[in-house]
Amino acid sequence: MLKNFFISNEFATFVVLVAAASLILLFLKGMVIETIIGAVVLAVAAGLIFFGGRKKNADRD
Repeated sequence: MLKNFFISNEFATFVVLVAAASLILLFLKGMVIETIIGAVVLAVAAGLIFFGGRKKNADRD
């Protein structure tokens, strides 16, 4: 059960949320350039998770 969690979209979503929280902390610390770069990388990762998860679910049908 735990093995399936680590390869699931739920775990990926959790990782994205933790990364978003760290971006907020970077912004509050005054590291604006790093926050912008991190936000772009985070947006790409979230898009890959979302569209990759949809493709997997469509393949199951």
